[in-house]
Amino acid sequence: MLDRSAEILTLIQQGRLSPALARLKLWLSKDPNSAPAWHLLGIVQLHRSDYNAAEAALHQALQISPTDAYARNNRALVLLRLGRAEESRREAQAAIDRQPGEPGFLANLGYACEALRDYHDMADAFEQALALGADPQECGLAIAKARRQLTQWNKAREALAALSLTDPEVVTETLVLAHASGDRAAVARAEPLCQDDWDGIAAALVKAGQIEPAVDYYQRHLDDHPDDASARYLLEALTGQVAREANAAYVSSVFDNAAEQFDQHLLGPLDYQVPAWLTRQLPAWAPVNQVWDIGCGTGLAAGPVKQAYPAADLIGFDLSAAMLDQAKQKGHYRALHQLDVRDPQVFDALPADQQAPDLVLLMDVLIYVPDASRWLANAMTRVPEGCRWVITLEQGHHERIHKQGRIQHDGDALMAALPPHHCLHDELAPLRVEAGKTVVGRWLVLVSSPVAGAEHSHLTDSNSNA
Repeated sequence: MLDRSAEILTLIQQGRLSPALARLKLWLSKDPNSAPAWHLLGIVQLHRSDYNAAEAALHQALQISPTDAYARNNRALVLLRLGRAEESRREAQAAIDRQPGEPGFLANLGYACEALRDYHDMADAFEQALALGADPQECGLAIAKARRQLTQWNKAREALAALSLTDPEVVTETLVLAHASGDRAAVARAEPLCQDDWDGIAAALVKAGQIEPAVDYYQRHLDDHPDDASARYLLEALTGQVAREANAAYVSSVFDNAAEQFDQHLLGPLDYQVPAWLTRQLPAWAPVNQVWDIGCGTGLAAGPVKQAYPAADLIGFDLSAAMLDQAKQKGHYRALHQLDVRDPQVFDALPADQQAPDLVLLMDVLIYVPDASRWLANAMTRVPEGCRWVITLEQGHHERIHKQGRIQHDGDALMAALPPHHCLHDELAPLRVEAGKTVVGRWLVLVSSPVAGAEHSHLTDSNSNA
């Protein structure tokens, strides 16, 4: 068994995942109760970014061998990728309890604490990992971030002082800390080390709530790169300008870069509510035969849709190839199309059997569409009458860019510009968490033409459980 495990581990290390997977399937066909085989299968699926399959395999390994600390540690990592941060924290702690002294276990605990915004325990976990010989650069950077979040400026500076300033991440954190703590001298020392990464540092400053220096850094970047449409769009967002045009380059780059850990980020620290809301609401709308998931991303809506309508065809659309790769791995979509959905003409190119949805999901899509009223009015004319449209908005100044790069819309102004439709549901309810605060969204369910006898739900407040 050791020789077999070693062979498969070598294949994984070489990136040869397909032959590793084939050998594991053969192994399990002969010995379905092999905990090492299930553990290795979980590792292979983790490397394939198929986190649901990885979690299932590791869960099976632990059912057979509950004391395996390494399987628990790997399951903690997978749970974090799935956005299940509290479970990840418990599993990482269980691994540590079974085998103290493993720095990697403590690092995984630290990352789970970061997702839960428990920065005190995050710092403690990484400090213990560092003392046990974990990578000084990784641990020091994590400790500095945690201490900054706790406004423990001196401890954050101490953590950074031990790190190499040739690392761009260290330079970025140094500048974020300097601006957050008001240390102008540290800003002056660090800025010459930025190596033309003003846009990356500006993005980190926005995340930390440091808007004024972020504006300055985006402007510096644009002085040297005047054709960077993404940076210009983000600068416009920070200065509160009205969205004038769609920015496909910005949207595509953001989501391509975020795809691998997108589910973890949304379902963990952002507490994204769309999957849970769909799970509650969708069953009341049956029967449904075909669903368009516009801006499907990694396919977070696919699970609730297939749970409610197992036989429905689910068609996904997204601009980001990396997000579509993640969605494909979930196995719920009949077809996935990479395209810019903001041009409704693209739907004409779909196969004839994919052009008749009776449910369209626009979950957090219009936040990247500046002229959403006109776009949606056009799109609603291209689907069969009676099709339901499920829409989330960031309610606010109509078509104004939010500081995070998303476009706000006013739901009333949006609906006033649409062709004849019926509103089945109109609700104000939590959408996600941002910087520790709940973002209330506008949840709409519209029908593309009046439906006799349909009921109009009342508008509820942000405390609604509906």
